Amino acid sequence: MKKNIEMFLMKQLEKSAEKEAKKAKIVFGAKKLPTALKNVKHEN
Repeated sequence: MKKNIEMFLMKQLEKSAEKEAKKAKIVFGAKKLPTALKNVKHEN
């Protein structure tokens, strides 16, 4: 029984960690977007 609870908690932690990582990526991407657009304009 204890093993099942541990597995469940691990899965919950992984899920929340993935969500946080996605949020962080979105925020990071949004911050990088303006500079990326500037770089593209310079290349053309």
